[in-house]
Amino acid sequence: MKIARSSVLAFAGVGAAASSLLLLLQLTDCGSGDDNTAPSEAGSTDTTSSDVSANDSTSSTDGPSANDGNRGGQDGGGDSAGQNDGSSESGSQQDAGGADGDASACPVAVPSLDSFVSTLVSAACQQFEQCCLLSPSEFNMALCTSFYSKGGAWLGLGFVEPYFDGGRIAYDPTAACNCLVGTSGFNCGSLTGQDFTNLQATCFAAVHGTATDGGACASSYECAPGLYCAQPAADAGDAGLGLCQPLVPDGGPCTTDFACSYLQNGQPELYCNSSTQTCAPRVDVDGGCTRNPMCTSNRCVYFSSGSLCQAGGITTDPGVPGGFCDALTIKDAGGGG
Repeated sequence: MKIARSSVLAFAGVGAAASSLLLLLQLTDCGSGDDNTAPSEAGSTDTTSSDVSANDSTSSTDGPSANDGNRGGQDGGGDSAGQNDGSSESGSQQDAGGADGDASACPVAVPSLDSFVSTLVSAACQQFEQCCLLSPSEFNMALCTSFYSKGGAWLGLGFVEPYFDGGRIAYDPTAACNCLVGTSGFNCGSLTGQDFTNLQATCFAAVHGTATDGGACASSYECAPGLYCAQPAADAGDAGLGLCQPLVPDGGPCTTDFACSYLQNGQPELYCNSSTQTCAPRVDVDGGCTRNPMCTSNRCVYFSSGSLCQAGGITTDPGVPGGFCDALTIKDAGGGG
């Protein structure tokens, strides 16, 4: 898995503002490797603190790096090489009549499953525009939506998108409504890690897995709550796929954070200790960490002195030179004489 269960996406290195980063929490763990391998200790922190220099492992305008810690993160599931396994099954759960809930009373338009992630990215960027106190002509909407359309997209939902057509993802329009409303109204300035974790959980509920215990899966995202996608088994019934199995308890053997906490979201508050390869309790705020799923706050931040679990982060910083909002501001092309 390459996602960070509750992680922060660093929008850094944009234009001349590469030295000042803004932390944007994104649901799952950052840079957590593959579902079937032990979590890597190298390069798995969020690298999103404001004291990170341009030389730190952060993302550029080309999109988030593996260290950005997109909350959803990629989960190799039972088949780290084939995200499209099962795609021969006709359509998504929504197309097959698997949609849940009723969003008729939603204050915002709820899109179809195919448009959910892109609509969510647009909603997040529109809120950034408002929080940055910029007008539409001043805010670089194209850059924002392009950046958040890469990798895990907003809150890590982009990591689930490759599995939409596998027949094991159900779309809940009511949860999608709550996700869009929450994204369109997140607090400007700063938010706690728990705020983002709660929002991410709401958004992931909109595209939840339906595979039950013992069912075939290409990723843990396809498994129902309380389960994860274990390594491929000879009797999986579908070549290359894994099997959904119950989460591993504290002290049990693991090779991935997905095995210890459902979609690495901190429920329960366990992570896979790469040294002992067993599920262990998460680290409290200010404790040392190497990746988001290690922290009770789902946020591991890199500082020059080391990486620590942190409780919250900045969402927008209007008026700060070289900051997040400044990086998304369209500069006056005609002002230089």
